[in-house]
Amino acid sequence: MNLKNNWNRLSYKFLLTPTFEKQIKRFLKKYPHIIDDLDNFKKDFLTGRVKSNAIPGCGGKIYKTRIKSTDITKGKRGGYRLIYYLEKDIIIFLTIYVKPEKKDITAKEIKTILKEIGLEIWNIIFGHLWKIFGVHIGVHSSAQKV
Repeated sequence: MNLKNNWNRLSYKFLLTPTFEKQIKRFLKKYPHIIDDLDNFKKDFLTGRVKSNAIPGCGGKIYKTRIKSTDITKGKRGGYRLIYYLEKDIIIFLTIYVKPEKKDITAKEIKTILKEIGLEIWNIIFGHLWKIFGVHIGVHSSAQKV
């Protein structure tokens, strides 16, 4: 185990979009351990035990990974698929789906999600920067049109 890599990974910030939070609330009814499963993903990510694939056609910063569900007894193959954005030390959870309910997600669907939550992501990133540097940077809804 490379201790230096593990220490570097400890500085990651995991952020959720409001859209993602709504999805989790919806899934909690059917999958009551989803939050524990996501916490396990975070621990595995920080220790370098997560295998993710960049999604083709999404600029190399959007990744998909499998997460084992403790509520579904089919291992990772039958568990969740997490789509996230990775930029340096920031990981933004974009969307999650359950493999038995949805077979796959396309780059086009992900781009649609990114357009829908674009302002959410910028507000999250700028809010994160504000916490670090103490500088407030406002993003207005008119910025979506650019």
